[in-house]
Amino acid sequence: FGAGYAGFAAALSHHRAGRRTLLIERHAALLSESSWAFATATGDSTDPLWCEWQQRLACHRPVEARRHDGGIVEVLATDLVSTEKLPLLYFAAPFSAALDADGLLAAVTLATKSGPLVVRARQWIDATDRGELATLVASAWRAPVPEAQVLTLFFRHPRALSHTTATLQTPDGLPLTWEPSGWANEHTLSIRL
Repeated sequence: FGAGYAGFAAALSHHRAGRRTLLIERHAALLSESSWAFATATGDSTDPLWCEWQQRLACHRPVEARRHDGGIVEVLATDLVSTEKLPLLYFAAPFSAALDADGLLAAVTLATKSGPLVVRARQWIDATDRGELATLVASAWRAPVPEAQVLTLFFRHPRALSHTTATLQTPDGLPLTWEPSGWANEHTLSIRL
C-alpha cells in the first residue's frame, strides 16, 4: 500500500524476486513525494534499486543531480511499472481489515471506483504516510508526526536567473531558503515549519 518511494521500491523488489505483488495507491500518483508533494531534493543511497533509478533519471533531470522534476519522475515510474508488468491498482482506499485466527492481517477490503474489492495476501507492506493499514488493524495506532515540515514554493521566470542561494528568517524566526532548483529559469523558496 502506497506508491511513494518506499512502497514503489518494496513492490518492485518483491515483483522482481518472483513474488505475486500488487501495488495499491489511493491516488494516481507514483512517487508522490516528487510529483505531488514537490519534494525535489533527494538524498544518497548505495541501494542497487536507488542507483538504478538515478541512472534512469540521469538524462531527464535538471542540471543539479540532487533534485528531481516531479513530472519526469512520475512519467518514468509509470513507464517502469509498465515495462516490468508490475500490477498496479489506482484509486483504491482500504476501509476494512480481516484478521486470521492468529490475529494477523489476512484480507483488506478496498473502496474502488468499481465498488468494494477484497484483497487477500500472506504478506502486507504499509508504505503510506499515515499508516492506513496499521490503523485498520490497531485502531489506537497513530502515524508519527514529523518534528518539522518543509513547504517549498517554485518560481519560474521567462529568463535565466542567477544561481544565488540566500538564507533568511521570518519575523517568527522560521528559516527561509531561496535557491536555484536546477532549471536555469527556476528558483525555490523553502520554509521550514
